[in-house]
Amino acid sequence: MRKLFRSLIILLIIYSIASAVMLTLSVALSARGIIADISWVFEIQRYLYSSSRNIWQNQADCVAYDEQLIYKPKNGTCEFNNLEFKTRLNFSDSGRSTGTKPEGDPIVVLGDSFAMGWGVNDDETFSARLEKITGRPIYNLAVSSYGTVRELLRLEKSGLQEKAEIIVIQYCYNDKEENVRFKIPTSSEASEKFKTIQSRNSLNSFTARFNHFFRAYKFSFLQPLKPIRKALMGDAIAFGPHYEPLMKALKKSSALKNKHFIIFYSNAYGRHFRNFPKGRDKQMPNVYFVDLELDAKDYYYLDGHLTSAGHKRIASKLAEVLKTQGR
Repeated sequence: MRKLFRSLIILLIIYSIASAVMLTLSVALSARGIIADISWVFEIQRYLYSSSRNIWQNQADCVAYDEQLIYKPKNGTCEFNNLEFKTRLNFSDSGRSTGTKPEGDPIVVLGDSFAMGWGVNDDETFSARLEKITGRPIYNLAVSSYGTVRELLRLEKSGLQEKAEIIVIQYCYNDKEENVRFKIPTSSEASEKFKTIQSRNSLNSFTARFNHFFRAYKFSFLQPLKPIRKALMGDAIAFGPHYEPLMKALKKSSALKNKHFIIFYSNAYGRHFRNFPKGRDKQMPNVYFVDLELDAKDYYYLDGHLTSAGHKRIASKLAEVLKTQGR
């Protein structure tokens, strides 16, 4: 028994050292802009990147304070860059620019950073591409980190709610928490939350750097165990717990009863929902669910957001959905 215990301790020490080596290698390769082929190292690189990258809503030149939405896009141009992309984003009261608006019945796009176009330029978003394909004006009101509740509130405040009969919603697995918990804040609450968003945590202090290193090492240590969890529990996310909060958000506004909704999802780096609805909803027949079957190749390797090719694919598939639905 002692021999077995001693062997386990030795294995744990070796494994702990290996985890530290993989973390060090990940940092060294990332510093040189090299993306590793080794799964363990690659996942650590993604973690390190996501925990230190630029966040769109943290940039003062990109967002403005809003007493109900907390923040919204600032009208004008802002630059937003990260390791895998350099972009310029243009916003107005009508959302992110999609180019010169054609005549016709408008379509409004709601969503979070995926639909807003984090990581691509104005003309590369699926909204801009869909506008060219359909010849109809598309208004991209999506905003990074918004859940469905705030997206619908932004639609209401935009003045576009009465103009558009078709509303496309991009859903993401992290929308659920906001759909359950969000309520319009008081002025003081909104102001405080906005200040928190604008003052992003810094790694300048020793404590912050140590905590960041500790979390990175913990991630490195646990990473090889994730395939075991995946084999036992699967990698897909159950959509069931997301459904009711989403439908409740859509039912709140009487002005939305006569609108036609098309809902698809985009989760980070192609993560999939299990049992995502398909076709017309039984509770609300004006809601049409569609799985666009996005996968990892539609996303940036490190950043996890949609690439230009991913947006192009979405636009093409949405155009087909609109056509088959007679919209």
